[in-house]
Amino acid sequence: SLLQISQTYWREISLSYPVAQFHFHVPPATSFLRVHQPAMYGDSLADRPMVVEAISNRKPIAGVEGGATGLSIRGIAPVFYLDRFIGTVEIGVAFNDQLLRDLNISDEAVPYRIRVLAMDPARLRAGDPNALTPIAASVYYQPEIHLDLYRVLAESGVPQHTYTMLDGRRYYVYLYPVKDFAGRVAAVAEILIDHTALLEPLRRSLISDIILRAVLLVGVSLLVWLMLGMHIRRP
Repeated sequence: SLLQISQTYWREISLSYPVAQFHFHVPPATSFLRVHQPAMYGDSLADRPMVVEAISNRKPIAGVEGGATGLSIRGIAPVFYLDRFIGTVEIGVAFNDQLLRDLNISDEAVPYRIRVLAMDPARLRAGDPNALTPIAASVYYQPEIHLDLYRVLAESGVPQHTYTMLDGRRYYVYLYPVKDFAGRVAAVAEILIDHTALLEPLRRSLISDIILRAVLLVGVSLLVWLMLGMHIRRP
């Protein structure tokens, strides 16, 4: 059966990738088989723009979209049988800790931390701190960042930045909007960069530049002094 064949493939790809969804859909936009949740099927997917467009255009598409099992990076492709379009198949990679580990995001010279937070715009506008839900993190932490920055980001789609203190260190904070397939801000990627470590290379470069300029100044001064001395001693 389709379920048995798909489950074998599902187990194989799950060993290498943080796959969260393996889903078959049929027209007009109905769940046919969730390999990751076989008991859940037959529900309408009309509120999923990616599914609606993939079935309508019968072409592969990819993007970020939420669903019954959360926010994921999804790819959907058409399925044909005997040259007849019968539906679509979807693979989704979840925003989770495993994804960040697989991306191998690290920098020993400038330490930084990353979180991905799902957003609830309505609760965010109301000032509810629970409007932000961490769904992935390289290291779990709780920075003190004003909710207004997230609200502005959610409404404008424009990246924001600020500074915060964490574990006694100052961090530069960069907030980047994660937009879904429909163009809405669905989550925010929060990047914290150790401010001291960030400035250290600049500080070392500045010190080296100052030393070089001082050496050049001393050298030029010595040369001028020698030339003046020779001129004074000359009859």
